[in-house]
Amino acid sequence: MMKMVRVAAVAATVVGLGLLAEAGHLGWQTHLFLRTATAVQGEVRALMPERGNNGLLYKPVIAYEDAAGQARVYVAAVASNPPRYQEGETATLLIAPPPSGEVRLDDFMSLWGGTAICGLIGGVFSLMALALWVVLRGRGRRAMRLQAEGHQVLARITSVELNEAFSMNGRHPWRIVCQWLDPQTRLLHRFESDAIWFDPSPFLSDETMPVWINPNDPREHHMDLRVLPRMAA
Repeated sequence: MMKMVRVAAVAATVVGLGLLAEAGHLGWQTHLFLRTATAVQGEVRALMPERGNNGLLYKPVIAYEDAAGQARVYVAAVASNPPRYQEGETATLLIAPPPSGEVRLDDFMSLWGGTAICGLIGGVFSLMALALWVVLRGRGRRAMRLQAEGHQVLARITSVELNEAFSMNGRHPWRIVCQWLDPQTRLLHRFESDAIWFDPSPFLSDETMPVWINPNDPREHHMDLRVLPRMAA
């Protein structure tokens, strides 16, 4: 289980940081563009339809004159539904000086939409990665603490079963279920292993499994799976 969580944490970290880096790059490019761009007024002459995932989207087609007085037509890069502009409406364009001559609509989506989207998705993936790393660190530290300060018991294996409450890539992991009777309190405790991504049954030669417990609260436990083989990478 921890191996799969670690893979997911690495993937989320790479995606999250990559998208945040792209957001920073796009934001810087927009900043440089705004430093030198000149505003001109244009008129929306038409709405160009474009098929999207949820139906038709529309891009405004804007007629304007450049700095030399030449008539130009600009088709917006961002489509939307409902349209952001109507035919006959005035729209402000920003034009970069030569040699790029880049043209953008003077609105949030045209200027900062890519930055915002990359930043938002990158932030979500980064927070997901942080949560996974915290879980990994917490579980690793708990296992180390229990092995250093806890007490090891031999719990009787009662079953090896698929954990159908959890799946990854359409697969359910296996888990080992054990029981241990506390000789002092006469309370029966049930322990479950971490997820195992192969059937461990053929590799269980004994009827018991070593389990590290907190003597003051056996519900805090860690089943020692080092008796099992490790999956090849």
